Amino acid sequence: MSARPPLLTLSHISHHFGAAPVLDDVSLAVRAGEVHALLGENGAGKTTLMRIATGAIAARDGSVAREAPVAMVHQHFTSIPAFTVAENLALAAGWPHGGPRGRDRAAELIARIGLPLDPTARVDGLSVQLRQRLEIAQALATSARVLLLDEPTAVLAPREVAELLSLVRRLAAEGAAIVLISHKLAEVLEVADTVTVLRAGRVTLHGPMAGQTAASLSEAMIGGAMPPREVTL
Repeated sequence: MSARPPLLTLSHISHHFGAAPVLDDVSLAVRAGEVHALLGENGAGKTTLMRIATGAIAARDGSVAREAPVAMVHQHFTSIPAFTVAENLALAAGWPHGGPRGRDRAAELIARIGLPLDPTARVDGLSVQLRQRLEIAQALATSARVLLLDEPTAVLAPREVAELLSLVRRLAAEGAAIVLISHKLAEVLEVADTVTVLRAGRVTLHGPMAGQTAASLSEAMIGGAMPPREVTL
């Protein structure tokens, strides 16, 4: 994994809002073909770091190197319910709206990433699972090779979670660099290659996921082991 080139590198990032420090000297690199888990309690600085990664806000200190397009898949759906799948993909990608050409391009993208979506279906008729997958398709429609997934399993049933994690692994195998933000430790232990943990805006753990346990990740997040159960913070 270490031989693959980083597609996104954040170096010595520090940021604050007013007088309140949010990030303190945070570095992180995400490589092609890698699933990189980003963990931390609410308020640890994860969202701010990802907004800096996309360019939505500028860090007060540090640098960001993007070697490929970056897209954020937010926890809350951004698709337009009254539009079709194809129309939402066209909006995301900047394709011409409507007509057979737009539908064909949407169908090509959906087939390439193996999603069970009908380009002509209205979004308000889709299940929660399919709407989540549409969010990922919209990010890929922008030609992004770095995907930042913010709590993507939060609204999914267990079977749907397994299918989404399978998709994440497949996208990484095809060369995408994926940052997975999650509080579900069993899921990140299953799918992630690398982990970075933030606590109060500082990195407390960074390295390969191999050898980590729910207890070690919990210790890095909050300073002590959690009870042996599925943990959602």
